[in-house]
Amino acid sequence: MDADPEKIAGRFCEILRRLGFPCFQHYLKILLSPGLLVEDYRYLTRLLRPHALPKHMCDELVDSQPTLKIQDFDGEVLFRLQPIGAELFLHRSPRFFRERREVSFLTCPDSMSKRGSSLDGFLQTAYGSKVPIPRLEAGIALLVKVLPLSGIRSSMSCAGHIHSDHISAPRIYLFGRYHLAYLRHIMTTCFGEYSIAKTWTFTHTPGPTSTRRKNFDPDWASGLFQAHADWVDASLESRRSYAHVLDDLHAIAKRMMDPHLAAHFRSIKNDWARDYHRRFVESGKPQTEDLERIAG
Repeated sequence: MDADPEKIAGRFCEILRRLGFPCFQHYLKILLSPGLLVEDYRYLTRLLRPHALPKHMCDELVDSQPTLKIQDFDGEVLFRLQPIGAELFLHRSPRFFRERREVSFLTCPDSMSKRGSSLDGFLQTAYGSKVPIPRLEAGIALLVKVLPLSGIRSSMSCAGHIHSDHISAPRIYLFGRYHLAYLRHIMTTCFGEYSIAKTWTFTHTPGPTSTRRKNFDPDWASGLFQAHADWVDASLESRRSYAHVLDDLHAIAKRMMDPHLAAHFRSIKNDWARDYHRRFVESGKPQTEDLERIAG
């Protein structure tokens, strides 16, 4: 076992991120980002309660030895773990990933609202739909969790799966062409140095023009971001490529956790959308290239 408490805290923080919790490490403190849902806190409690110190333990006893603290964004201490408790959590973490391998494809209870895919719907979306972490598959969870911070609205997601004869690739469905195009703009202008930039695709497939369902937007999942083409076999080389794609997506998600970067993306999205609408929707011109970076 690793005897360095700070290194244990770093590994602990990384596991929480892999499970979908936006958080930051500061020495022996794990700071949760704002915006978590009630379901997220319940899930965190289920994960950590078996390994955490009882809340009634006095601070004098706790402070007499290195203790890992998990704090909410407002500074409230939610859990305290001794290094041995944190390492036991790390030892059990593969089980948590197995539990979240195949959960739910639909990610948002409000995914099918009536006008979400229109330009007005995009302009009115300050933040995207906040998705409960337990509904997200480990591997792509953190990226889907942080997309709303940039004003991007997802509808469904899948981390990809290894089958006996092929591997399906990670993918995220977006709420219409504007959310898809804005994700493409962010990815290509800010994260083009990652190797998956050579393999990712952004596809818009409009839904049916009419439907009998009320308050239903047929374009609610018409945008598709796919990180890589599906692998046609499950060879060792394909499995390594799949793991590398997940690592790239996770690295991008960690960068998108930056609150200043997310605030910048939100501040420029409406100007970007109007420009995109004028250049590619009103004109009917196909978007063969990514839009230039908007100043600001």
